[in-house]
Amino acid sequence: MKLNPKLIILIGALGVSTSPILIKLSSSPALTIAFYRMLTTILLLTPFIISKNRKEIKELSSKQIKKIAISGIFLGLHFSAWIISLKYTTVASATVLVNTSPIILLIITYFIFKEKSKPIEIIAIIAAFVGSIILTLGDFSGGQNAILGDIYALAGAGFVSVYLLIGNKVRQDVSMTSYTYLTYTFALITIFVSNLFVGHDLFVKAPTEYLLFLAMAIFPTLLGHSLFNWSLKYVSATLVSMAILTEPIIASIFAIFLFQEIPTLTQIVGATIIIASIGLYNNSKK
Repeated sequence: MKLNPKLIILIGALGVSTSPILIKLSSSPALTIAFYRMLTTILLLTPFIISKNRKEIKELSSKQIKKIAISGIFLGLHFSAWIISLKYTTVASATVLVNTSPIILLIITYFIFKEKSKPIEIIAIIAAFVGSIILTLGDFSGGQNAILGDIYALAGAGFVSVYLLIGNKVRQDVSMTSYTYLTYTFALITIFVSNLFVGHDLFVKAPTEYLLFLAMAIFPTLLGHSLFNWSLKYVSATLVSMAILTEPIIASIFAIFLFQEIPTLTQIVGATIIIASIGLYNNSKK
């Protein structure tokens, strides 16, 4: 049976929408959460990789491994920045800002790959920038921590943009499972090194925390990012990043009921402008 890439992307979008909620429910430090999320995912994948993909991984060229390593490093940086942002700002602000990756992708492809942009795409960039300013202004009421969280979320968007661009190239020759497993491994190494610099204790006492780590590995990672990795062979990196736009909407609704995070009018206006501008950009790419 041939799988529909758009349906797979939709399932992946629903999967990643659980990420901010599960992270908010955890009381562990941000980088500790990122570390165990990746470690648990790798442990779940290892038996399957050994039985199905061991030969393919051994036959990968050094050039392919280098590209996958760079992709994994940026994924690790993305997870670190994204999870840290949720410790400082609201689910609504963090999820909207981290999903500005389509706009960042457009800027990267323009300056690095010299791809020309349509006037409508330039308008989308300007609108998203204005929306980001409005949304951030709304977070000033939350103090410096909220603004710091916004900055981390934007950094996470930048990191995941590079990850998607590299993955779009590598996935043409490497299977989804092998690519996913190796990128997650390099992401884990990146997060572990970051933990060494920060000095967080990786030992977690509460059993409920490990259940949350397991849920993070299954839903937003394996049923989220892994499905996006599969789809990169069939669709553009921009389309994948566009699908993730459902995350801030779904996650923000959950946050209202679970954490009483009621978005302010300024946040709603800013978020609406950002989502609309990215939708405008996506429409220009059809």
